[in-house]
Amino acid sequence: MMRVARILAPALLTLTGGIALADDYPQGCVSCHVATEQQDMRLNVIFDHIEHSMAGQRTLLIPTGCARCHADEKGVGGALSKLIHRSHYTDPVQKKFINEFNGDCVSCHKMDTDTGQAEIRSGKRNWQLRILSAK
Repeated sequence: MMRVARILAPALLTLTGGIALADDYPQGCVSCHVATEQQDMRLNVIFDHIEHSMAGQRTLLIPTGCARCHADEKGVGGALSKLIHRSHYTDPVQKKFINEFNGDCVSCHKMDTDTGQAEIRSGKRNWQLRILSAK
């Protein structure tokens, strides 16, 4: 990951001419995964669809809060990182990220131009908690 970050940082600076651009995705996942008139793409809806609904109930910051269960010895990377990258970049059904929403690396990552470090953008969940009844 660090090698990729060191490669991307100079490329991003070159593309932008070193000028700071408006940040369209300050909260990463929750900046894009929203409810619209056409469809509800908030992550709690996706979690329900894949029978992982408790994740939405237990996690306040997305995606950093996901590390509570999905981190490996290197941190948030590992299986969760592979899943997110695969669903956004290689899954033919999910290529909406690129083809419809013009998504790219900086939609989810922000670069520290001084160090070349990539950070994962994170934000507070954009859905209300449900009241769960005891079984």
